[in-house]
Amino acid sequence: MKIRNSFGTQFSGTIGKDMIASSWRGREYIKEYVRPTDPKTELQLKHRAVVAEAVKAWKGILGVERQFYEAIDETLPAYHTFIRRYVKAVSAGNKPTELVTIDWKLAGEEQIENGYLIVQRGSARLFTLPLSEGGGCFALGNSDAPYSLHVRRGTEESDPLGINRPVEANMPPMFKVAPLRVDISLTVRLPKPKRIDKMKGRAVRKRL
Repeated sequence: MKIRNSFGTQFSGTIGKDMIASSWRGREYIKEYVRPTDPKTELQLKHRAVVAEAVKAWKGILGVERQFYEAIDETLPAYHTFIRRYVKAVSAGNKPTELVTIDWKLAGEEQIENGYLIVQRGSARLFTLPLSEGGGCFALGNSDAPYSLHVRRGTEESDPLGINRPVEANMPPMFKVAPLRVDISLTVRLPKPKRIDKMKGRAVRKRL
């Protein structure tokens, strides 16, 4: 809100360190600026620590894992979706969302130009993967299961293949769609092993 004085000068927000221009129910006013208090209660400090932990964890989320957070909630940027979910889970005493990466590949050498592998959660479509690429990968979160896989070829679409929790145990090795003459192999990618950094006393991911 901008306030104009008799000399034509406009004010908006804080004015120096002493006043703030604002409005209430359409009425403009200027009031004394009061510095917000920061009591730093135990609850506040704990929450800030979890948020800082989430921000640090986000830096390790790359590639298809980020694509999952972009797809699972289209109302927010992927970063905010991850931070919100992480903080909510940890604050409730739970583990953050575990992501599982699935590699897919067409079985056989046939090129399919007008087909798609579709990944859904309920009625929401998360990924539409062109079969013309021959293969690829996508990530899913265990806490958001169940999911369903579909194959579309031209105007025809297969019956759904349901994937329950945990994803890594319920993902079949092959998705056969005989009516559409499409076979897709599905491989759950195992997480990279961790080694203990004896110098720092913490677990780190081993580079493969």
